[in-house]
Amino acid sequence: MPMQAMYSATKAALHGLTLALRAELWDENIFLHSVIPGTVATPIFAGYQVPKGALKPEESASTILEKVKDNMRIVFVDPIDMDAAKNTNHPDLQPYVDEYFNRVAAARKAGNLSAI
Repeated sequence: MPMQAMYSATKAALHGLTLALRAELWDENIFLHSVIPGTVATPIFAGYQVPKGALKPEESASTILEKVKDNMRIVFVDPIDMDAAKNTNHPDLQPYVDEYFNRVAAARKAGNLSAI
């Protein structure tokens, strides 16, 4: 996500680690789930407008628990994030993905840190 390089990098590392550990620990009946919570109204937005459509933490947590019960490998809380994950690397959609991230980066550089 534009203007959140460190945040994005650590989330990507945690996602990869979680999926690797899930495979390594599966035979020991230890099941891990990588959670993509979507935009949640948390203190990360302190001092900024919370993005439209942000979930309440309780809503996000409830959905996560439901999907973990189904042993989902990757838990998407917001269907929009699932669509984005499917489409982000699709070769035919790359120009549109680049356009979106460039637009969000410009808005965040201009001070709108809640732009999504």
